[in-house]
Amino acid sequence: MISERVRAGLARSQKKGGRPALDYLKKQKVERLLRGGTSINQTAKKLKIGVATVHRIKTAMPDAA
Repeated sequence: MISERVRAGLARSQKKGGRPALDYLKKQKVERLLRGGTSINQTAKKLKIGVATVHRIKTAMPDAA
């Protein structure tokens, strides 16, 4: 019974394709805040996204320190 549910859940997750990507406007807001001197933690809290997401965007920025 459990294995049936696991298989059904795996099939559903593969069909769905995972989490949606962060929209372009929110990514631009993250970059603007970081360039303005806002910390990673403050940026994540302000935009209600994960710290790891902000960090990933920051490292991908061309002028990342």
